[in-house]
Amino acid sequence: MGRRTVTATRRRVVQGLGALATLPRAVRAAPLTTDVVVAGAGLAGLNAALILEEQGYKVTVLEAGPGPGGRVQTRDIGGRLQELGASDIGTGYGRVLDQIQRRGLETVPWNIRVRPFTYHVNGRLVAGKDWAGSQANRLEGDERALLPAMLEMHYLGRNPLKEPDDWLQPEFRSLDIPADDWFGAQGASTEARRLIGASFQLSESRGTSALSVLRDGAILKASGANWQGKPPPMQQVEGGNQRLPQAMAAALKTPLRTGTAVQGVRAAGTGIDVASSDGQTYRARRVILAVPLTALRRIRFEPALPSDQARAFREMGYSRTSKFYLRATQPFWETDGLDASLWTDTELERIFALEGADGSVTNLLVWLNRTAPPFDRLTGADARAYVLKRLAELRPATAGKVEVIAEHSWLTTAGIEGCLARYGPGQVTAFADVLPRPHGAVHFAGEHTRRVDVGMEAAMASGERAALEVIAAG
Repeated sequence: MGRRTVTATRRRVVQGLGALATLPRAVRAAPLTTDVVVAGAGLAGLNAALILEEQGYKVTVLEAGPGPGGRVQTRDIGGRLQELGASDIGTGYGRVLDQIQRRGLETVPWNIRVRPFTYHVNGRLVAGKDWAGSQANRLEGDERALLPAMLEMHYLGRNPLKEPDDWLQPEFRSLDIPADDWFGAQGASTEARRLIGASFQLSESRGTSALSVLRDGAILKASGANWQGKPPPMQQVEGGNQRLPQAMAAALKTPLRTGTAVQGVRAAGTGIDVASSDGQTYRARRVILAVPLTALRRIRFEPALPSDQARAFREMGYSRTSKFYLRATQPFWETDGLDASLWTDTELERIFALEGADGSVTNLLVWLNRTAPPFDRLTGADARAYVLKRLAELRPATAGKVEVIAEHSWLTTAGIEGCLARYGPGQVTAFADVLPRPHGAVHFAGEHTRRVDVGMEAAMASGERAALEVIAAG
């Protein structure tokens, strides 16, 4: 290596193991030794770290962002605490509730109450009570009595999966087909399939595996959800769900290192060398990568990942949730006499009117999933203006009576770039057993590796599994 190359190398930030390998010994920081490096301070990584510390391991947790939480983020928006990601704690969330108790936190009843929907379908604005006889209703037969928001749940009532882990059994792999095809096989009309595809539960009904949708239905049913659309009792952490990962991080014996992303992992003798974005190398016996797939794709592995695992990390998709928070400056629902929330088959998808404790509408939440990317390509001001303009076209009573007070996109959030991992058709068969598989001394956690849980509990369970893998390895 010539003098000119060495000088240029010294100037730049070390990126990954490839860059680390080009540096002369004199300019490399001495490796910091630890038993286990955990990348990611969301619920998965923090739960793994705390379990390992309880067993006597020295653990170093690296977090690329400014603080703990991952997709558990709470913000005060318009005087109301809003959960940008994980919004609720279900009755079956035993690991989550255990950590809440351990950290001295309290739970309160889920504070999200949503006003009933008005519908804008096929170019017509329709009250829910008038839907069955509306000209906008192009459903067929008995479907006509079903509100658009209930179609998906109606057909999922025919779910052949009885247990939460049935989706992993070979006999159900024939269901690893486009969700749209499965709904059609259940007798859903062309119009019903179109409206189901407009649901915020599905990113794309043709691009989502029916087996993964049925999996979530089986898990929710096992948790006590009924199929009339009424969820079981749910809770939140008092003061916001983000307080849980913050309290878990504060309980770590070795302080969390923020602003530090893992860029490479390399087998080194009997351990692993971890290269980070701050130029530091960490030498550990084991590594747990509890970061989203989007972050895993930027990590260099030596030795390289097996081809099937590399393909899974590369090809798995994410739902693309974006949200706009609106304040009603006047009660527009009193002007047109319709229910305050709005369900549409347009690019605005859903507008939830959220009630306060006194029953009044405090603010509105525009929830975008299928259509999030076009909005994410707009600048903040242009996106806000478009939302208000389009909402006024769909529901004229809102014109001049609502304002956008905040927005959030998981697709454009650095280091995350997606809301929930999504299996495409055929990907359950190809990837379900591959995603959580250890690669030598490297273990994987996060909601994309989940098995029989959903939401916050799925993240916690994945961290527990990875920690137990480390312990079993000795």
